[in-house]
Amino acid sequence: MQHELPQNCVRARVSPRANSLKIAGIQLVCVVLAALAWVLLGKWTSGVFTLVGGLALIVPTLLLAIYLYATLTNASPKRLALQFCLGELAKLTVTALVLGLVMVKQPAALFPLLSGFGAAVIGTWCVPLFMPVD
Repeated sequence: MQHELPQNCVRARVSPRANSLKIAGIQLVCVVLAALAWVLLGKWTSGVFTLVGGLALIVPTLLLAIYLYATLTNASPKRLALQFCLGELAKLTVTALVLGLVMVKQPAALFPLLSGFGAAVIGTWCVPLFMPVD
């Protein structure tokens, strides 16, 4: 005998793509808050470099998610692992290049840049606070 849940207890499934955008949104909120802290301290350029540091992590991560969803709908586990590793390698390479380029061109902006990157990482850690974990 199967029991039915009351209609108000049924939760709609959210697509993984939508979850990826929510995660990026949470990361972006953390980065914007960190940039706002710099701006409130009167350091506008530091606020901008904080945004750049956060986007150096968020944008490649979103590109990786889009790539994986577009190419791996019915892939075998072996192919999935290979594509994920190659995509992650590309993501890390792009992130390192962006951070390295800014560090070389604007060495004084190192701390704000890394604070933005760190804020994006903290945003990832905050995801379970704002999204249900199944």
